[in-house]
Amino acid sequence: MSKERSAVEVIRCIDKMPTLSTTAGKVVQIANDPATDARQVSKVIQMDPVLTGRVLRLLNSAYFALPEKISSVTRAIVMLGLNTVKNLALSTSILTNFPPPEVKTNFDTNLFWEHSVGSGVASKLLANKLGMDRNALEEFFVAGLLHDTGKLVFNQFLSKEFSMVLKLVEEKALSISEAETMVIGMTHSEAGKLLGEKWNLPNPILDVIRYHHDPYNAEIKYQRVTRVVHLGDILCKSKNIGYSGDKVITNLDLRVMEDLKITKNDLEGILGELKQEVEKASLFIKEAQKK
Repeated sequence: MSKERSAVEVIRCIDKMPTLSTTAGKVVQIANDPATDARQVSKVIQMDPVLTGRVLRLLNSAYFALPEKISSVTRAIVMLGLNTVKNLALSTSILTNFPPPEVKTNFDTNLFWEHSVGSGVASKLLANKLGMDRNALEEFFVAGLLHDTGKLVFNQFLSKEFSMVLKLVEEKALSISEAETMVIGMTHSEAGKLLGEKWNLPNPILDVIRYHHDPYNAEIKYQRVTRVVHLGDILCKSKNIGYSGDKVITNLDLRVMEDLKITKNDLEGILGELKQEVEKASLFIKEAQKK
């Protein structure tokens, strides 16, 4: 298949991806509305008993390590904040929406999710170091978690071509984006954004998905979160946390650390926490992906 045909096929396949459930779609809608209040979020989530159960299961997992069990969405919002609960509902809705690949491939999705979790955790730790409001930290986690979802589209629907991409990465020391462009005619960042648009994901997450390798091309108002995920992704690759199919560590845009006012000592502290936090967050993924 030519790369021109492959790119067209990606667009066709994204159209075949399942839409988010009605409730999940409403969660996304309220996630995009800054005027949303706790009552609205609680009401929307509790309309779906399955989603309610997933959110409460996540909240009571080792990832949050809360001192008491939470038995209602309303109580969760009081304890953890509106944004945290909103983002949990969004992430669990998305994580259960990826079907298994049509054909078995050499892409290890378990290692992929480990890397994605690591990127989310590193982004959250960086955001905390930057002094971001506690209620905003989960937004950084979700953005890091979802930044590479375009690779799942390739693995699911263009398994032969994606296997060729991974082979080029191994044999030619290319970045995965370079190999994707050569074989498919589209990068995972571009495919991921198309999928995110289909699902009406919040604009900051769309920009992270599209520009995590070149954060200064993101919209100015979303550049901070994109820069943070850019750095979090690189930190995880440097420590071999999971594997996202990329042997080449993307060059760190040196402006990122300067603009974020992150020092080498800050990075050393974050790397010291990263492994333990990733282990906790891996439990988050296992819970979130349960049907």
